[in-house]
Amino acid sequence: MQASTQDAVTRDYLGPIFRGFLTTFSNRGESLTAYWDREFPWQTIDQTTLDAGKPLLVFGVADIDTGRRVMVGFPRLPNDWYSRWRCEQTANGMQWTLSDKDHEPYSLSSLQLSGTQPNVRLTRAVRMSSSFPFGFEPTRIAAEVPEPNNGSDDHIHFLDGGMVDNTGVDSVLAILSKIEATNTSNCQQLAEELRRRGVFLIEIDAGAGSGEVATSGLLSRLTQPFGGYNRGVYTAAKRSRDRSVAELYTQFGEDFTTEPIESHPASDEVTEVMTTLALPEHDVRRLIASFENPKREKIIREALRKRYMELSDRDSLSQRKQ
Repeated sequence: MQASTQDAVTRDYLGPIFRGFLTTFSNRGESLTAYWDREFPWQTIDQTTLDAGKPLLVFGVADIDTGRRVMVGFPRLPNDWYSRWRCEQTANGMQWTLSDKDHEPYSLSSLQLSGTQPNVRLTRAVRMSSSFPFGFEPTRIAAEVPEPNNGSDDHIHFLDGGMVDNTGVDSVLAILSKIEATNTSNCQQLAEELRRRGVFLIEIDAGAGSGEVATSGLLSRLTQPFGGYNRGVYTAAKRSRDRSVAELYTQFGEDFTTEPIESHPASDEVTEVMTTLALPEHDVRRLIASFENPKREKIIREALRKRYMELSDRDSLSQRKQ
């Protein structure tokens, strides 16, 4: 297991990107996607091949035509959860249009082309969710506006979901809220089970932050405006994230915990989370050690055990009252 982990994190992921950049009529994103298909057993996994009884995997993607989050679920989310379009009264009657009133995430499953929902492979979803601006070309999916409409979209374009929010908490809130609000036996049963077990929200690496900005020198005229814009976007995303967490806490009350779970002792000199595509050898050793350190494992296990006991005690008390 350790050897396979080392192989995975030391693998050269930058090579396919540069090959895509240098190869005529190719691009970095497609080159990297083809590489993932070759190196990992993902090429046969799409949104219809995963067992619906297994944990839901959701990729966050940004719709650059609307600025909204798109949820790409494995398996698919229901096709009537959060549509891209809104049916509104227009001068030509009721029509499906893009509305500036909609800001919440929508499901990729709500899109259709000739009556068929998109079915993306796992590697394609990874590509869609990690295509950061200027580094990769946008991905696109053919879709059509539901009838009646005043025109069809040939393609919808997507970039890195971090353009909207790098935490994905808004997608968690949207999915859990929909489960709570949907009056079907399956959703009600799932909602009850969520409340019985409680909710753990584990947020790992919410982004690199707004960074430092040069305030003097020749480059300051260029870096200050871009730096200020970057800080504003980052702050807005963090504020949106805080509001989503507050809403989750309001919905679930005691079923939702905000206890911090430290993944490393305070004595460790860890100032950043490594998210580079290819890691130097010393960073690889540090990354692996972070998962194997007995002290860290003990801290996480103790925090989880404590919360589990609290939830178990609450369930026992509720049953005794009944």
